[in-house]
Amino acid sequence: MDLPLAEKYRPQLLDQLKRDKAVEEIRKWARAWKEGNPIKPGLLIYGPPGTGKTSAAMALAREMGWEYYELNASDIRSKKLLEQTAILTSQYFQLSDHPSRLKLIVLDEVDSLYERNEQGYDTGGKSAILQLLNNTKNPVVLIANDPYELKSTITGRQIADKCIEVNFQRYRSTQIFSTLKEICLKENMSCPDDVLKEISERANGDMRAAINDLEGFNSNFRGESRDQTENIYSLINDALFGKRDFQEIKSGIINLGEDPNNLILFFIENLFKLTDDRLKFHEAMERLAKADVFLGRVLSRQNYAMWGYANDLMSSISTMRLSPSRTYRFSYPNLIKKMAELRTSRNIRRNISAMGGRYVHKSSNFVSLNILPIISLISSKDENFNKRMKERFGDIFEELQSIEP
Repeated sequence: MDLPLAEKYRPQLLDQLKRDKAVEEIRKWARAWKEGNPIKPGLLIYGPPGTGKTSAAMALAREMGWEYYELNASDIRSKKLLEQTAILTSQYFQLSDHPSRLKLIVLDEVDSLYERNEQGYDTGGKSAILQLLNNTKNPVVLIANDPYELKSTITGRQIADKCIEVNFQRYRSTQIFSTLKEICLKENMSCPDDVLKEISERANGDMRAAINDLEGFNSNFRGESRDQTENIYSLINDALFGKRDFQEIKSGIINLGEDPNNLILFFIENLFKLTDDRLKFHEAMERLAKADVFLGRVLSRQNYAMWGYANDLMSSISTMRLSPSRTYRFSYPNLIKKMAELRTSRNIRRNISAMGGRYVHKSSNFVSLNILPIISLISSKDENFNKRMKERFGDIFEELQSIEP
């Protein structure tokens, strides 16, 4: 299987990132480590998805001749697991085949560690990361999308104090355009400049998303813009019953532009009507389950290379040529229906929780989880309480009564 373009053209050198100021700061920090006199133990690279943060860490290790050791903080949340992996690795040179060679310890998604106690101190992963920075004998790179989320606790702020911070801002549309143009030349792809410009502007500074969009356009390009007539009903129907081949279904999925997580729900909802052949049904569900795992990796690791594998697995169902023994009628996923039906009540609950939080000086989440259920319970049993609450809060209290506790 060919690599997706976003992975194939991942920057291999720091200079390829097109970030002169950021690269200068990274190299200064790395040289100090190599000379045995680090400025700070950690380097915190932060910025939106698709701005080259992980690529920068990989390129740095390659440029400095360091071993690359990466962990995803959202996958390894507990202090114990971090101590058994990153902390242990950071303190011992002899674990390597090259004892004198530094290892670059990379922790991705450090802003995904939300745990904290009432005093604001972290109780798990962040405290382990702080311990790592305090004791490491190897350079450590932390990667985050939102530095303010990381610094939202005392421990998070202590972590940031141990790091040189480098901001990876969104790419300018002109930078994205030039990169897409280079890829088109190298891949011998025919894509009009006006389309490249549209992709570059629509990407909102996300280089990886722009390259993925270019790849999707190329797979459907026939000398004109994308065919927008594809719809999810015909696509699922043709995939389930083998009316189109694998490549046509895959192109259709890319052209459709539907959230792949929703697309899996469409497949599952309609696949359950085709249970006459149990073996084929089981195999089809296995493929969808694996596709779901790959999409989970996209979300947790921001690794969009996994997206292509998920699309391949969904498209492969077309090769099974399932067929119903009775009348088949396409169904919209019940889960999506339910989520849409609950959206109104969720918004009501969110608004009331935000207002209540100002009264009791607590977060809206605390009010939603701990106070609203009590109010709803009292309201169901005490008419005098209802009357007083309606006099005080008016229509908003009636809205609260309309949702489940």
